[in-house]
Amino acid sequence: MEELSELAQLARRSAELDIASEPEPLLRGYGLSKEAWLELQDRFLAQIADDLDRGETERANLFSATYEHRRGELLGAEHIANDNGDQLTAT
Repeated sequence: MEELSELAQLARRSAELDIASEPEPLLRGYGLSKEAWLELQDRFLAQIADDLDRGETERANLFSATYEHRRGELLGAEHIANDNGDQLTAT
């Protein structure tokens, strides 16, 4: 179960870094170098890819849902675009 918590943390941090104009200060705040972050991210994404190859979706779904939730928190629902680029609006 600890691995799923780590994956959720990775997803939150990925969302934060993806929208940051200056990711280096965030990485320092996490106690990670850019290289360490990339290694951690690669490890978890490889595990997710292996899961998907076996038809297992739990980790992929957790990562995706957590990433999108955190991104929404940071940007606000009115700024989140769906996959085809159309802006979603808060209702």
